[in-house]
Amino acid sequence: MPIAEPGGILRRVLQPRMVAIDVDGTLLRTDGTIAIEDRQAIAAARERGITVTLATGRLSSSTLPVARMLDLDDPLVCADGAVLYCPRRLMPLDLQPLAASEVSAMRAYLARQSLAPFVFTHETVFGAAADGGRFPFIAGWTPNIVACEDLSTAPTSVITAIGVGLEHAAMAAETELRADSRMAGDISVFPIRGTDHWVVRLTPTGCSKATGLARLAGRLGMVSAEVAVIGDWYNDLAMFAWAGWSFAMGNAPGDVKRAARRALTATSSTGGGVAEALAHMGVV
Repeated sequence: MPIAEPGGILRRVLQPRMVAIDVDGTLLRTDGTIAIEDRQAIAAARERGITVTLATGRLSSSTLPVARMLDLDDPLVCADGAVLYCPRRLMPLDLQPLAASEVSAMRAYLARQSLAPFVFTHETVFGAAADGGRFPFIAGWTPNIVACEDLSTAPTSVITAIGVGLEHAAMAAETELRADSRMAGDISVFPIRGTDHWVVRLTPTGCSKATGLARLAGRLGMVSAEVAVIGDWYNDLAMFAWAGWSFAMGNAPGDVKRAARRALTATSSTGGGVAEALAHMGVV
């Protein structure tokens, strides 16, 4: 089936064999529940042999409970693609870590800008005990947060390092990090939705939901044209560009909607976006 890309270019896509769903703002409604029509559509898709997974910025510890709500047992794409997590074996199948030297340098830059430092493993966030007041800003990744007197004692296999604080400090740290040739990872800065706090983040080079899905698809013997994705935010853009089918929720920002191949009418308030997307593809 050919579809039109921006600019009128036709691209060949196949019937979906895998559906990857973002969690917050897409699968979960604003009240934290899943719409009954989405539950039913996901169950129907799985009955037809379609792999259903979650692709989220959450760590494995906060993704697994959502997967269990739907009885999903296929590998999950967590931490924006840094981790493939197996809900059957309760362990990572694949993990993309940062170099210890990068994490150490990152902490130095954050200290210079008075940003609260946090480091992530696949399931836990470690933060400085002195920054406990900022722990609530990290709960979107996982509620599993450990206070450390000295972050240098945090475990290895760190997949993400961030600094949390006011916008001007996050921007200044980003500028310094980008100017340091030793920093091989990807650097980004963004606001924490619903707050006045910002994040400067260091992630493994090239890591995204798209690369995580590509690794998962390879494990399952699938190609991108057989994958459908549903999301609502900027960290979904890479998987929109990679997948054969892409859907943006009705609550997504305008430029996120334009990047998807179809904008949905359902929103994070109403729910039903997953069911709407699967119906469009003829899956249910």
